[in-house]
Amino acid sequence: TKEAKMDALAFCFYYAIKYKVKIEETSKYLDEILKKNDCIAILLAWKYAKHFPFSNECLDKFKEKHKAIKDEEKREQDRFWLFLYEYAETEKDLPEEQSFLKELKKEKVTFLKFFP
Repeated sequence: TKEAKMDALAFCFYYAIKYKVKIEETSKYLDEILKKNDCIAILLAWKYAKHFPFSNECLDKFKEKHKAIKDEEKREQDRFWLFLYEYAETEKDLPEEQSFLKELKKEKVTFLKFFP
């Protein structure tokens, strides 16, 4: 199923980051990952891209995804709250509708402590 594939992909990125394993040709699949609209897979792909520096073009795709989600209605923002939150550098990078996240960001809370 679609969910199982995205979960498997997320676990691949998780373990690749944890054990410092480079996955060859990941950037060529980035568009497909971003289109699947799975919060955890996108979040871990972004963390992986930061861990194994990708080209600016690839990193810009995550920036575009973040902006697109911020521009969506609240329901869609709620689906992607973890990606919105972890991607944001400061509380100013979060949507107004996500005010509870702004307070957490001010306190520098992270939900991904185990990653570099």
